[in-house]
Order: sequence, then C-alpha cells, then structure tokens
Amino acid sequence: VWGVRMPAMPWALVAMALIGPVIFYLHWPRIWFDTFERVSWYMKFHLTHTHYFVLYFGENLWRPPFPRSYPWVMTLVTVPAGILLASALGLFAWVKQSVQAGRLGAWIEALRQRQLPQVSADPRGTGVLLLLNFAFPILLIAQPQTPIFGGTKHWMPAMPYLSMMAGFGVVWAARQALSVWGEQGARAWGVGVMASAALLLPAAGELYANHPYGTSYYNELIGSHRGAADRKMMRQYWGYAIRGAAPWINANAPERARIWPGNATSWAIQEYKREGILREDLRPSGIEGSDVAIFSHQRSFLHSEFDIWRAYGTRVPAYVYTLDGVPLVSVYVRPKKP
Repeated sequence: VWGVRMPAMPWALVAMALIGPVIFYLHWPRIWFDTFERVSWYMKFHLTHTHYFVLYFGENLWRPPFPRSYPWVMTLVTVPAGILLASALGLFAWVKQSVQAGRLGAWIEALRQRQLPQVSADPRGTGVLLLLNFAFPILLIAQPQTPIFGGTKHWMPAMPYLSMMAGFGVVWAARQALSVWGEQGARAWGVGVMASAALLLPAAGELYANHPYGTSYYNELIGSHRGAADRKMMRQYWGYAIRGAAPWINANAPERARIWPGNATSWAIQEYKREGILREDLRPSGIEGSDVAIFSHQRSFLHSEFDIWRAYGTRVPAYVYTLDGVPLVSVYVRPKKP
C-alpha cells in the first residue's frame, strides 16, 4: 500500500480470529441456545450502555466526551508501582535489544525506503504482539464516546500483557546485575529470587491489606487510599464494601430488622445471607420502612444519604467502616421513638 511493504501476517493473529470466537462460544453456556439473539443482546448491551457517574479528580464524568487520559491515568494509579516499573524496564529492554539487533542505521535506512525494518532478535514479533495487546484495550476505552462507568475492569484484558512485560523486565534487570557480579550458580539463583521478590512481594502485601475491597485500591503513586480520596477519586464501585460493615450489623441490628442496602442490590443481600456474611433474619427494605440503612461512600449516590438523614432524623451514623482511614460505608440506625 503506497509503496510500503508490509510483513507477513503473524499466525498468532490468524489463530486469534479463528479460535477466539470458538472459545467465546464454548465458555459461555448461556449462548449455547438462542445463540444469535443472546449474542446480539450482549453486543447491544455494551454498545448502547448507560453512561453512569464516575468521579475523576473531582470532575463529575457522566456523559461523553470523556477525557482520553482516563484509562491511561487510572492504569498508572491502580497497578502496583513495582509492576509498572518492571513493565517499563521490560519495554525499554525490548526496544534496546531490537535496535541493537537490527542496527539503528539499518532501521533508519529501511524507514527511508518506506519498508518495515526486520528485527533478528525478535523475528516472530512477540514483543510487538504483547505491546499491541496491552495497548488496544486501553486505546478502545480512551475513545471519548466509550462508557467508563466500571473503571479499570473495562480494560482488564490488557493486564496479562502488562504482566508479561513486567516479567521480561525482571529477567533483564537480573541479567544486568549478573553481568556485573558474575554468574556463579548460587549467586545467579539468589539474584533471580531477589528480583522476583522485589516485583511480587510489595504487590502481594497490597493485596493482603486491601482484600476484599479491590475496587477501592490505589497505588503508591497517588498516595494509596488516602491520596486518592484527597484527590477526589472514586472510592469504590457498586457497594461491595458492605461486607466490611456486616460484622457490626450482625452484632447490633435489632432482631428481624428491615435493612436498606444502598447501592448493594437486594440480590446481593440474599447472597450475603446465604454465605453467612449477614444474619438470616435481616430483611431488605426501602429507606422509609427500614430500621437500618447502609450508605456506601460513592459520590453518585450522595443524594441517598440526604434521604436517610430526612427519614431517620439524624445525620450521625452509628458505625463507619474505613479502609486506611478512608470511609467506605456508613451505617445508620433509626432512633427509637421516645
């Protein structure tokens, strides 16, 4: 095209186009029947989805156009910093090795002749494949008209490729260290263990401290939970943090209390009861008829806290569940009539 000679189509892309739909079909029993109608529903659901409210550095994003920076910045502040650093090292190492193998002068000459340079260090284009699969989901969400209501879950398919780049970065860093210190067996083993630990242990610690509130996690670059709250970012999505308040509710709610679950659905309440997280005798209710009301600190539901204040006649919650000092859930108990 226009005198540019394109390389041969990688077999990986052909396999993705042919095998991907088959895997999609086999792994979703719902579409085994009425396939066309249900796949059409799935596509329409996502292509015409409602634009829910998102809080982004204090800005209320609820209708397009959305900032193109959103998925890139959210990736930067929600992926553990060690993994980000390792993936950046991996990308640097891949570019460096590619340029060295292809000799920079040969690259420049090939580009002048409107040809794609050949890279002997990566003849199958594995690095390009990883980079494209990482970037594509983020670029898709970065389009100003694409809904962003669920935060980082919308580009989760990019994360395995980011992780592979991080692994490559750790291997490269370990090899650089061994080139200086020598590659004796015990030393090589120790450097590999230390490099892997430097990548995985901080992220594992963050996982331990944050579980099970994954939608509330922010990394060190923004100051963790407190830094994100100070910068007026979303604290959570869809009321998952009600679990943190469940022990207090079980211990203090009146017998057969009617409970308003906030933006956790009544289905979620039934599942929590079935799993033993909430007491069996608790009954879902609206705000007006409830004895206990749960407010999840999510800006889009702020109006519901005003409704609780009005219905209960108090602005003081009986209990507040916090994560690293940041309120996630406030529990209100209707005052007893004198």
